[in-house]
Amino acid sequence: MNHVKKLNQYFKELARTYHLFFKSAPLIATLVLLLAPLQAVVPLIAVAAGQKVIDQVTNHSPFMEMIIVWIVATAFQQFLPSLSTMVQGILTDKLTGFINISLMKKSEDLQSIRIFDDSKYFDDLQMLRDDASWRPVNLIVFGVSVLQSFLTLAFMLVYLARYNWWLALLLLVVMVPQSISYYRIQQQSFETMVERSKNARYLHYYSSLLLDRRDAKEVRLFNMFPKIIEKYITLFEP
Repeated sequence: MNHVKKLNQYFKELARTYHLFFKSAPLIATLVLLLAPLQAVVPLIAVAAGQKVIDQVTNHSPFMEMIIVWIVATAFQQFLPSLSTMVQGILTDKLTGFINISLMKKSEDLQSIRIFDDSKYFDDLQMLRDDASWRPVNLIVFGVSVLQSFLTLAFMLVYLARYNWWLALLLLVVMVPQSISYYRIQQQSFETMVERSKNARYLHYYSSLLLDRRDAKEVRLFNMFPKIIEKYITLFEP
């Protein structure tokens, strides 16, 4: 039951995040989602066209049309990954700019600077500011790759079922445990990354208190060195 709740929460957060993608760049985000199923179905078209060409050559039938389909599908198979990577990069830049502009506008609305002394606020702000440049890349690449893999598997199952349904069923049985293992590995990696990232931000915060010039007077005035160093060591060596 706990895993079901986590999975449900994960998809809710994923939906909110992709909503931000469409809010920051609707056209580019739509193009990213359209390229995913296209990349999934093109290899299947190339395989099917290649098989048709072999069958028609064996039966001494005209095969020029299938040759053209195979060449076009193969060309798209080579071209689409580069196009998809370029579009994902543009979407990442758009989202990064959108997040930073939203943060700056929100900061302008703050009437007091006392909130900047809140450690939780500092942690959240640093996470958004620093991670906005690379986390969107991971999320976009991971989400699109999962969607593409799922669609490729679905198309392949439908294609195999036309010839031999039990072979398609066997492929599905083999893929289910692999998909579950992949999901668990990704979940553990994500949780580990988030936890380490949070600790890294706290470590950076503590070290900046003692090393940055802006806090030098207060740290020495109130003799904060032992306390901060102790907190740093406690966090660094759990």
